[in-house]
Amino acid sequence: MEASLEKVSDLKQYLNVGETREFQIIKANSGGGQFQVSIRAIEMARSWDRLLKSRDENTVLEGEVMQTNRGGAIILVENHRCFLPGSLSARPLPAEGDRVPVVVVQAEKLDKNMRVVVSHRAALAAQLTDMQLGALLDGTVRAVKPYGVFVEIGPTMGLLHVSQISHEHVADVTAVLKEGDAVRAVLISRDKSRFGLSTKVLEPEPGAMLRDPAAVFAGAHAMAQRYRERLATMRAEVE
Repeated sequence: MEASLEKVSDLKQYLNVGETREFQIIKANSGGGQFQVSIRAIEMARSWDRLLKSRDENTVLEGEVMQTNRGGAIILVENHRCFLPGSLSARPLPAEGDRVPVVVVQAEKLDKNMRVVVSHRAALAAQLTDMQLGALLDGTVRAVKPYGVFVEIGPTMGLLHVSQISHEHVADVTAVLKEGDAVRAVLISRDKSRFGLSTKVLEPEPGAMLRDPAAVFAGAHAMAQRYRERLATMRAEVE
């Protein structure tokens, strides 16, 4: 079917008599003086251009995981089958049927075939770079230090400093958070690829993180919204 990249079960629902459309000739004089034309070929060329733009400009696209294997996953992006190596995926590897953001890192045509490699980690990093202060982020504790914990958020690490864990004094970080713990925190500072996090601003009352972190995380959305409102107020006062 040359009407579209998508599956078309009924041409009458896709094309109307008298409608003006752009077509590409794919076979001249296919019989009776007629030409064989295609809309699909035009759409395929445009989708390939979007893949190249993602590669060249680091723009984020979205794809659907078609299948996974030990080496990575096959993801359908812009109707092209792309390979996501396990090393370029955020942990864990997305499951079949998941829709994930990706950035194209390699795209080339080899004879009649196209080879496209994508990165999930690069897409998450790009999204984090655009993240506004006050954003609520989910991550996993990967290292615990006396001065705080390092939280993995997609492909990057954020620091939750001991002073930003709770309004009350934290004598022992390991008594509050341990390696492997799931964490929900607010982005409070950003300097290039370094991210500063806070759970203190999520506390409904001082010391809540020391007593029941799970409860703090459960109510995090409302508290994060309050924090963003305070930021907006402070900015307005400065202006």
